[in-house]
Amino acid sequence: KHPIILLGPEVMSAPRPSPTARAQAQRHLSRGLAAHQNGRIEDASNSYREALRLDPALPDALHLLGVACLQQGDLDAAERHIRKAIRQRPQPEYWSNLSGVLMRLRRFAEAADACREAFAGADAVLVPVLPSAIDLEATVPFLNSLAQVPRVKKGRLPVGLVANRIKAWTSVSQQALEQLRLWPYPLVAQLRDSQAYVLLAALGRCVDDYRSEQMRGHQDDFAPIYRWLKKHA
Repeated sequence: KHPIILLGPEVMSAPRPSPTARAQAQRHLSRGLAAHQNGRIEDASNSYREALRLDPALPDALHLLGVACLQQGDLDAAERHIRKAIRQRPQPEYWSNLSGVLMRLRRFAEAADACREAFAGADAVLVPVLPSAIDLEATVPFLNSLAQVPRVKKGRLPVGLVANRIKAWTSVSQQALEQLRLWPYPLVAQLRDSQAYVLLAALGRCVDDYRSEQMRGHQDDFAPIYRWLKKHA
């Protein structure tokens, strides 16, 4: 009547933290998340590690530490931490971020497998694509693997493309957009290349938090995404 959960040896051998330790770990996790949302990746990583020192099997701390490692370019550590989180609690967002790590490692078949796990409860999928030739080439095998996902193949899981960091005045971006329009999935939106996103990340904000003229342009970029998701999700 109850599921059997198999734990890895590193979890089975670890002593169960006391209620006090678990409460302290949650406080460090909250501090890390706040630092992460404000773009202080190193501070966030330190808080997540402190949380894990107190509660080594805390899934969110493992996952977020993996995300921080990904942002810092340590892909091996990112994969290791996120896989540990998945062993504790296989959440869709954990699988999704693992897929992103595996894509960066160019392990496309494994990335597609992770996506299948993440897509189990998804209503729609948006794939961001950078306009460089290398990124376009790297995206093709991923999309080919994605096409083999049963729900995608049967048309039950909509897939859309988002052209990211577009410089509309350059021939490179224009050529990339032409190529994307030839792919079997719709080009949902084009997001311009802008330092505004760097500032927003540092402030822990998003484009919808502001009403300036500059932000309205970015909000217009996102409007097609919202319409597409409202239609399909």
